[in-house]
Amino acid sequence: TMKSGGSITVTATAAGGSGQYDYEWGASAGSFTAATASSTSFTSTTNGVNSVYCTITDNITKAAVTSGLMGITVTGGLTVTVSPSTYTVLSGQPLALSVAVSGGSGQYSYQWYLNSSAVSGATGQTYQFLEALPSGTSEQSYTVSCTVTDSNGTTGSSSNATITVVLGLAVNITVS
Repeated sequence: TMKSGGSITVTATAAGGSGQYDYEWGASAGSFTAATASSTSFTSTTNGVNSVYCTITDNITKAAVTSGLMGITVTGGLTVTVSPSTYTVLSGQPLALSVAVSGGSGQYSYQWYLNSSAVSGATGQTYQFLEALPSGTSEQSYTVSCTVTDSNGTTGSSSNATITVVLGLAVNITVS
């Protein structure tokens, strides 16, 4: 198994014949750094099982043998979306944000960010945003994002959600 866009080393070993061989690698998708060497790096961005094979030709007898197919599983990147993506909330009122993830494999881990700084303890699929306006301020915008990591170490980050905090309407009653 390898991550999309990553690489893995594949090696073909020949036995018999003259001992002088030519190698030719092939795959259902992807590429090789040295397609005519006995050992090479395979790279692919095609998710799923990629079939890899090697044809070995004896230089003296010109006999050629093609290996069986070896399946290399390529796991895709993560798509991470924070919801809501834009929202206006009253100062001091909570807002629950959630993250949707597609791609990757296994369990996910989460880290939420407020204005590009990691929020301590905000490591779940939801984040409770709660900010009060500084004194003398009637409106302030914040950015919130989330980075997700799957069990293979593949990471993905959401776009920034924009949360605007506004001063609520205040009513004072006096008796005279």
